[in-house]
Amino acid sequence: MKNRSVLFLWFGQSQANLADVLYIVALISILYAQNSSPVLLSSIPFTITTAKFLSSFIVPFLIDRYRAKRILVVSQLLKTSVLYVFLLAYVAYQHAVLRGAYCFFRWVGSSGSKLYASSFSR
Repeated sequence: MKNRSVLFLWFGQSQANLADVLYIVALISILYAQNSSPVLLSSIPFTITTAKFLSSFIVPFLIDRYRAKRILVVSQLLKTSVLYVFLLAYVAYQHAVLRGAYCFFRWVGSSGSKLYASSFSR
């Protein structure tokens, strides 16, 4: 290719599309492991397709107003930011569940040992 910016754009879009596919597969896999609902699993590609369809109506207005490079950069940053928010929420949820289970078993363990000791003190 003679135009380097087209080559970089093609390479960047190829990498972004590959990452999108891996993200969708990982998201479906995580949700399947937690909840085997076919309705929930099929809603993921449906939601992504609906979002792309709706954004296709917004893009012509943005292209008239902003440069294409700015639109590409901002859209990729927004997509990455949303991904990180979901990732952080997932990790925080997992830690909250583990912390809650730890506190519960510690409470049960301390209460159980008191009950166990009181049963022998009679």
